[in-house]
Amino acid sequence: MLGQNVSLTGSEAGSCPLESHPRVSTRTSCLRLQRATASVERLQKLNPNVQVVVNDEYPSVNDMDVEFLSGFDVVCATGCSRSQLQTLNDKCRQAGRKMLAGDVFGFHGYAFFDLLEHDYLTEVKEAVKNEASSQSADHHESGPTEAKRRKEETAKETETKTVENKMTFASFEESFSLADKDKLQKTCEGYFVSNILLAFLDEKGRRPDGQQYEEDVEELNKLRLSLMERLSLAPSAVREDFAQSVFSQLSPVCAIVGGILAQEYIKAVTHKDEPLNSLFLFNALDVHKCGIVERPA
Repeated sequence: MLGQNVSLTGSEAGSCPLESHPRVSTRTSCLRLQRATASVERLQKLNPNVQVVVNDEYPSVNDMDVEFLSGFDVVCATGCSRSQLQTLNDKCRQAGRKMLAGDVFGFHGYAFFDLLEHDYLTEVKEAVKNEASSQSADHHESGPTEAKRRKEETAKETETKTVENKMTFASFEESFSLADKDKLQKTCEGYFVSNILLAFLDEKGRRPDGQQYEEDVEELNKLRLSLMERLSLAPSAVREDFAQSVFSQLSPVCAIVGGILAQEYIKAVTHKDEPLNSLFLFNALDVHKCGIVERPA
């Protein structure tokens, strides 16, 4: 865990469904706790030098105000609906704070990055002429060593230089916008799946639940058809059986999406290396384009 002070805020859902969150302790004492409270003990053990605090003052991200968010360098959100992420991103931008977000649904996952106007350093290697070799070559006799002398004169070495860069990021609204129909025709399936799942969270107030499998598959397919009709998408834009692959959270997908989030978080706070801008979309069912970085036009 990287940082000095980490604040966790529980979700509106209340209790923690352990079948959806296998990393939470399965002790009886944790069965009815919010995820933040149930996770804090293990999180603290990852780095004893970091202060991990569960914040009970704001039970929902919608309750967080700009002043509260101003107390953090980077805000990272998971398990939120589209409307919650929209509200949180708007407030983070008002506070001038960077925001990351992500989630996993079965074989699918996404990560969102809004680092505002971000300055960062990269290291590049540049070729430089090896002057020492050229000068020493001047003392060589002509004849059989001529070819060697010419080679030494053109010999190159590389040196590493640090370069300052700047990148502008899109807001959550811009990143998940469905307004540009021309661009959407070239967009990967994971982008539409993420939009459908975020809409489901808004509509149902919960994640797809295996105990309500048939009902949720039907609702997800309705959202799929509605999206495709509204955007005039080709039938192949989102596969018909996608809804069967969005239940629970698969550990390998969590590792990939979580690893990307952690990687970009480190870049955000250290200002080193080029960050991803603005979406990472993962679809384990697509063997050719399983991980895609999408950037708004």
